[in-house]
Amino acid sequence: MCSNLGTDTEAGSLDYMAPEIFNGKNKNPHTGLDIWAMGVILYGMLCGTLPFSESSNKKTIERIISGNYVIPPKIDATLSREVKDLLAKMLNVDYQERISIVEIMNHPWMLDQEL
Repeated sequence: MCSNLGTDTEAGSLDYMAPEIFNGKNKNPHTGLDIWAMGVILYGMLCGTLPFSESSNKKTIERIISGNYVIPPKIDATLSREVKDLLAKMLNVDYQERISIVEIMNHPWMLDQEL
């Protein structure tokens, strides 16, 4: 739920929403919401699926709140320790501990990429 001209409206796609939207810990807009969504996108690019998607919205929300994601074993074996670390920091369920954009830009995996 994001505030829009003084009213609460649903915004965003469920699979990309951060846990604090559902657990009531922080419904105010903040950059951590975007970092979480970027983590979901990174997971999707690496694994070919979304990390929390389930057969029902209720199950998806439960997985998001728990932060429970699994990298498929065949893909996990091909990923560097650095990218798995970055992913874990982006998908940290504690929004106050979630990595910041500056920290992402200075993360070893990002610094190792040839842009």
